[in-house]
Amino acid sequence: MYQIRNKVLSRLNDDFGVYYTKSQVWLAMYDHPHRFYHNWEHIENVMINAGDNIKSDEVFLAILFHDIIYDPRKKDNELKSAEFFLENKSEFRKLSPKSIENVYNAILDTRHNGTITTETGKIVCDADLYELVHGDVGTLVKNEEKIFKEFQCFDWSEYKQGRIQFLESFMHKNPVAIEKLIEIVRYKKPKIGVFAGSFNLFHVGHKDILIKAEKIFDKVIIAQGKNANKNEDLCEELPWSLRNRQHIIYETLPELLTSFDYEVTLIRGIRNEKDFVYEKTLKSYLDEMEEVECNEVLILCDKRFDHVSSSSIKELIASGISEEAEKYIVK
Repeated sequence: MYQIRNKVLSRLNDDFGVYYTKSQVWLAMYDHPHRFYHNWEHIENVMINAGDNIKSDEVFLAILFHDIIYDPRKKDNELKSAEFFLENKSEFRKLSPKSIENVYNAILDTRHNGTITTETGKIVCDADLYELVHGDVGTLVKNEEKIFKEFQCFDWSEYKQGRIQFLESFMHKNPVAIEKLIEIVRYKKPKIGVFAGSFNLFHVGHKDILIKAEKIFDKVIIAQGKNANKNEDLCEELPWSLRNRQHIIYETLPELLTSFDYEVTLIRGIRNEKDFVYEKTLKSYLDEMEEVECNEVLILCDKRFDHVSSSSIKELIASGISEEAEKYIVK
């Protein structure tokens, strides 16, 4: 991986005169934590799939920039990526205006909407979809796991429907493998956990529980509800670093746990014996409700975080010790 990465940095510097510092910023955009499939590994694979065509400056740049802006919740990623390339076109002075235009259009072609406007676009699209069109079932399943993780901000039912529709549109290009993958997606029952709490503020103790939960479950939904014992407004936004997770606002736990049309497991974090006793009592009440059928997992936070709470952080801020408080707040 690092070998190709270094070759890309060298080519940008040697062929176009782009400073390493700027090139490294571009490549680092593919390392953002919300990228599980559309990351640097994907760019390297597309470059390899392009074969000798990668020697073309147009193909090289179109591949490099085609996913540089990527948010699975947005539908204009290719347009944003193409515009990002245009914003940086002054770095590529050796390219003619026509080549700049071809790279821009080739990036737009990777929307895969059936319209390809340039020869460069055809080469890039073929390389981009190579594994889907030519891969075996094992390859497709491996990529599916990454894409599912990348699109975890969507509800599983919504994701499954959209994913099957997308795969069906390419069935004719790799019928045996894609049909099998569709069957796997249709009948898959992922282990989904629901991490419920007030999270007001979302702090390092919460994140510690979340990280541990994501090692157990295929996906963890962050469900945020108002704590009846706290007379305060709910902060209904997750920290930026958690923006790729599915986020739900709920009124009551029974309402939350009966709102899914698939099986989920309730996740609760505990710091000490007091928390354990509270959760044990809460589970007893939930078990008495006929409409609520849900397993529960209690996860103990690391000892280094067992003193951290949203209330104590707010007390630090109110006492004028904001700098000390900031280190506990997830950004």
